[in-house]
Amino acid sequence: MVVSPTGSRRVSKIVSAERGRNVTIICCISATGFYLPRFLIFASKRMLPELVAKAPPGTIGYCSDSGWSNEDIFFSFLNHFYLHGEPSKESPALLIIDNHKTHIT
Repeated sequence: MVVSPTGSRRVSKIVSAERGRNVTIICCISATGFYLPRFLIFASKRMLPELVAKAPPGTIGYCSDSGWSNEDIFFSFLNHFYLHGEPSKESPALLIIDNHKTHIT
């Protein structure tokens, strides 16, 4: 259903070229409520700046053929975790993950 003013000859509609494709989000939240910036994975061949242009600050985007994580992208997430989580000897961090094949490399 489209709603437009009576007598209007131009009815706009937004169509996505990637209709039906999902975006994978790797989230990391602590028990105290601290969270890392979003880590998004798009189903695309190359990363376009427009994909994260209006995302919250610090959001990082990566692309894979399937839109899912792979070993290289997970390694990039670990770097993202290290940079933003800032674990150290004085302030250690525990990252709990499942045994998905991309997390075991």
